[in-house]
Parts: sequence; structure tokens; C-alpha cells
Amino acid sequence: MEDNDEKPTISTEFIADKNAIIKTSILSSLGTVLVVLAIFALWAQNPLKDIQTNKLTINTYDSQIKEIKESISVSRGELEKQVRKYIETNYGELSERDEKVDKLVIYFRQQDARLSNIEEALTKF
Repeated sequence: MEDNDEKPTISTEFIADKNAIIKTSILSSLGTVLVVLAIFALWAQNPLKDIQTNKLTINTYDSQIKEIKESISVSRGELEKQVRKYIETNYGELSERDEKVDKLVIYFRQQDARLSNIEEALTKF
């Protein structure tokens, strides 16, 4: 009966080793989670910076396009004024004047078409 009275005992060294292994596992898991979160945070910030930079660039281009459109509008008005002034000061008789005015009108339309093409190209840009 003596054999039955003996109970197997777990040594304190085994328990201490088991606790140390558990602590080490928990710490390494937490370290891994922290490293993964840090990498994710760095990775997520790059696209946000790129998006903000692109928005600023687009705003700059939009303002430049508006300025160019305004200058083109002014150019059209100035060209028309100059053509009218030139016709009034440089051409004499009505029949001769009509012929030369027609040529100038054609020239003006060509210039207007070119400016329109530039505007279209800028709006696509």
C-alpha cells in the first residue's frame, strides 16, 4: 500500500520553466504585433502623403489653366480691336476695303481657331 500513498509531484523547476516559456511566448507575440502595427502605420502614411501632394499639384495646374484661359480671352478681344483699327486707318475705297477686310476676316478666323485649339488642349490637360 505504500506504493499507492506516493503521489507524483511536479517539481518547482518545471513549473518555473513552463512559466518562463509562457512569458517569453507572450512577449514575443506582443513584440511581433507591435512591429506589424509600426510597419502598417508607415505603409499607410505614404499613400496619404502622395494623395495630398497630388491634390496640391492639381490645384496649382487648375489655377494656371484659368490664368491662361483669361489671357486667351483678352488676346481675342485685343486682336479684334487691333484688326478694326488697322482696317479703319489703312484702307481707302469701299470696294478695295471690302476685299481686304474679307482677307482680314479670314485671318482673324484662323487665329480664333488656333486659340480655340489651344483652349481645348488646355482643358484636356
